Amino acid sequence: MSTAFQSHIDMANRMIKRKGQTTVITQKTPGTKDPVSQEETGESTTTTTTKGVFIPPGMTYSKAAGGLVRAVNHTIYISPKGLTINCPKSGDVVTDKAGQSYVVDSSKEWAPDGTPVLWEVYAKLV
Repeated sequence: MSTAFQSHIDMANRMIKRKGQTTVITQKTPGTKDPVSQEETGESTTTTTTKGVFIPPGMTYSKAAGGLVRAVNHTIYISPKGLTINCPKSGDVVTDKAGQSYVVDSSKEWAPDGTPVLWEVYAKLV
């Protein structure tokens, strides 16, 4: 699909593929809670491997829902090209090639004309 922003999408994908590192995104989908037994059933976990660029705290400055991104957060840029998952949300886990895990604080999907170009993820090192 070609959009008005196709060249930007292609550039973001090339840069992340070339400069990014192997990145694993782990997302949990909650199940349903039985009101009588208080047990949760049907919870599932999706693990997706892609490429991401990790920027350490203090190298970026951005606003997020509820205020400014705290200085302890890492910024992770991920290309959504070819992925079948949604943009990581608060509580999801992103793991870098060294095996370090980051819990997502907030994220932003860049989709100027409805086609996702880039995911900007703010996460804390666990």
